[in-house]
Amino acid sequence: MSKAKNNLCSVLLKEHFGEVVQKIGTLLMKKGSMPLRLLIIDSKLPLQKVKKALCVLIQHNLVEFKVGSRGFPEYTLLTDNALLLLRYPRYIYNAKTLYGDTGELIIEELLTNGQMTMSAVVGKVTLRLSEATESGVSVNQVKDVFVKLVETQFVQRCSVLQSFDAEKPVAPTMNVYEKEMYLIPEIKLHLIRKSEGSDEPPAKKRRVETQEDKQPDEDIYWRVNFDRFHHYLRDQALITAASRRLGPKAADILRTILRLAETRSDPWAPTTCCVSQQEVFEAVVKETNIVKPEIPPYLSVLTEDSASLLSKVEDRGGGVYTVTTYKALQQLVEAIIMSVVEDRFGSKCCRIFRLLLMKKYLEQKQIEDLAMIPAKDTKEYTYKLFQEKFLNAHEVPRTMDHAPSRTFFLFYVNISQVCRMVVERCYKAAHNAISRQEWETRENKRLLEKQQRVEAIIATLRENSADQTQIDEVEEMITPPERAQLSHTKSVVNKLERSQLQLDETMFILTLFINFRK
Repeated sequence: MSKAKNNLCSVLLKEHFGEVVQKIGTLLMKKGSMPLRLLIIDSKLPLQKVKKALCVLIQHNLVEFKVGSRGFPEYTLLTDNALLLLRYPRYIYNAKTLYGDTGELIIEELLTNGQMTMSAVVGKVTLRLSEATESGVSVNQVKDVFVKLVETQFVQRCSVLQSFDAEKPVAPTMNVYEKEMYLIPEIKLHLIRKSEGSDEPPAKKRRVETQEDKQPDEDIYWRVNFDRFHHYLRDQALITAASRRLGPKAADILRTILRLAETRSDPWAPTTCCVSQQEVFEAVVKETNIVKPEIPPYLSVLTEDSASLLSKVEDRGGGVYTVTTYKALQQLVEAIIMSVVEDRFGSKCCRIFRLLLMKKYLEQKQIEDLAMIPAKDTKEYTYKLFQEKFLNAHEVPRTMDHAPSRTFFLFYVNISQVCRMVVERCYKAAHNAISRQEWETRENKRLLEKQQRVEAIIATLRENSADQTQIDEVEEMITPPERAQLSHTKSVVNKLERSQLQLDETMFILTLFINFRK
């Protein structure tokens, strides 16, 4: 694993869980799998702090454990899951898009707590919605949304304890059967309603709790299914690309085909399963405002477009179509890399890079002729791209002695290598953005705290129906220079947050393509 990836994981752990968890996570990244004893020695932290940090990481599905070669449990950090901390806002936003505010809060609770029982999630979300809205939301409505999330596999069960011998210092066996992964347990809704409307303190509730007051799902925990969200995000990227290139109607047709193929094919296959034209007609007319005569032209445009979003595999029955996921992702990756080349080196370098992507292998003289750039400039741009490792050179000798005078070189683009290099630079950029955001917040901590105090006082005054004069006096506690500094700080922090989301979106497409290449 690269240093840039380690640094990004480390700063994300610190941002979400604090310095102690960051220290344990960084140790696990550097040393690999480690038992508890070595973690305590290397971290120089008390036993209880190390245990608590490991519990937090296991709770959030960031650490896994297994029995090592000496018979003791060894802990391993899941760095890919740690990087997903950067993508949590996108998961929450997509849940809101699909299932409204209730779905958003359910996913937010699961991401915040790592693992939770169904009854606990339903209770917390119901309470939050009741506090936020005057009308409130019933427990049944929240439960129905949770069930929908499970049925569409956005939420899945966690592994449960299979065997554990307390007398032997070995790791417990955790497992979950596939048939039980999305099985909905029974919960007592009347207990959730009772706890929601009760004003008794939690300690008193625990003392009087009986067997009848316990939820039947107290040992069944749920977590967010990241793979399912990634499948959805990938489809959305393809649909967005179709909308930008060919219009919203083409995007609606592609969305319908992806939905039809979703349940019948492997979500990570290079191509989806085949969908007949008749199925497309029926589904598109039913789900969208597109009329039947408009569909065949759009299908033709989608199949003939250079983006390779759709392929026609057979002509029987009017046509059989499949979504070529791998080719479409390759087009997206090439567009991302060309954008990077243009931003860093200019439009002429981008022209040379695009030419090599199209023609595969070219000599220096061929590049000069086809790019229509002066020979001197072409050499400069080509070798600049070669020096920055965006281009590779393939040596082709005319004779066996490999003499320089009888050897020529073909330039080409190794898309996998360039893709990995851009991902590494995205790791560095994301780490720098988070570090800069932390620095901005730390440097202006006093001003931000002062603003929070002033806002709290103003809110209290308004609740007590105070005069506008009193409110104005409190607002004047923040001077005009301080307001300008606060405005500048918020603007910078917002830009850094947006840049992190955009970097994550880029990294998502690039890593998807790398995984498909594997």
